[in-house]
Amino acid sequence: MTSETTHDQAERWTAEDLAMLRAGFPAYRIFREETPGRVRYVARALREGLNPHTIVTADLDELRDALGPERAGGPVPG
Repeated sequence: MTSETTHDQAERWTAEDLAMLRAGFPAYRIFREETPGRVRYVARALREGLNPHTIVTADLDELRDALGPERAGGPVPG
């Protein structure tokens, strides 16, 4: 799953939105990746066997939907 957006479009999502998404899905490392003219959000599973393993999209709402409530889970075992 991928999509693209400009920096201006991505600015509607704040650091707080990203922090809330991270808190809601602790089994994933979620981060913002910026390249010239494009912003993408990436979620990577922190434990083996978790699906999807990696999601890349320019839309935080799409990322949240792809992770879904069933993947929110609890803390990642250390």
